[in-house]
Amino acid sequence: MKTKIRGDEKILIIQFRPHGDVLLTSPVAEYLKKRYPSLKIFFLVYEGYSCLIERNPFIDGIIAVRKPGKGGLCGFFRYLSAVRDIKRGKFDIILDYIGRPSSAIISFLSGVKARVGYGNLRGRKYLYSIRAPYDSVHKYTVLRKYDLIKPIVDGIGEPLLDARIYIDARDREYAEKVYREMNIEGRFNVLLSPDSPRKYKRWSFDCYCEVSKALISEYGACVIILHGPGEKEYCLKLREAVGRGAYLLPETSVMQAAAIVEKASLAVLNCGGIKHISVAVRTPSITLFGKTLAADWHPPGAGWARYLSGDYSGKDDTFGIGPGDVLGKIKEMIDSGAVSLNSHPAG
Repeated sequence: MKTKIRGDEKILIIQFRPHGDVLLTSPVAEYLKKRYPSLKIFFLVYEGYSCLIERNPFIDGIIAVRKPGKGGLCGFFRYLSAVRDIKRGKFDIILDYIGRPSSAIISFLSGVKARVGYGNLRGRKYLYSIRAPYDSVHKYTVLRKYDLIKPIVDGIGEPLLDARIYIDARDREYAEKVYREMNIEGRFNVLLSPDSPRKYKRWSFDCYCEVSKALISEYGACVIILHGPGEKEYCLKLREAVGRGAYLLPETSVMQAAAIVEKASLAVLNCGGIKHISVAVRTPSITLFGKTLAADWHPPGAGWARYLSGDYSGKDDTFGIGPGDVLGKIKEMIDSGAVSLNSHPAG
């Protein structure tokens, strides 16, 4: 099937989760909306994963479906519910960025004629009516997402790569309250997001501890430690190991966390959702890459966002990146003006 966007269609983008991937798909929506202002663009996500795009003015609506369990009739009926919601939406085009059997089957059963998926997917590629070539060359994830729309757009031109988060006043007020109560407002605040459910993304506990102590002693920094679900115990241990000058942030929603990250002077973190949030809100940051590749997950040309790339062998959780490497990168950013010791510089 061959089709090109006319400009008046209703498009559904499938990106169930996680938060970072949902956020990194949003630039495609902005690009399409700016190029074709009359398009209606919707997202299909799992419940709980829509918050980072809910206020995005380039997205017209969100269909949130309950995440199915592992197999069984319950999961089957939840997928049927998603199909029903898509049918009701009367979409003209589906862009399936997940590319898993579940999303491919949902796309097929929806009855939408123009179903776009990657052509390298074994077996399930035949469930798509339009198959986009998959480029195996490593490149930034947001840039890769444009590959999927190439068959339906006449020349991409200059793609938009910047993901944006639209934080509301309540979440910013919450962040200000947290900073005031911790008495760290207006000081040099370094935010850490040190834990991860994936070991190959989690930089060494001891290295985070050593960097934190050095930042406190050399720059008088306030080290603020952010934790997600299931990460509090790990982060509490880090705060206790660092001692005076380290603060454990309270449990937050994703949008409250985004507002807290936005106010930080600098973020030092693993590759994950908070990294993508820090880039989107233009907080100066240093990402520590282990097994994941910077070429895939770090935005090119983002001067406020730097990284150090190592390797994860399964034994060395430093990734071959030492505390001195991170401190050297921080000094480089301070000396260049990318990081301010007094405030959060504009990106």
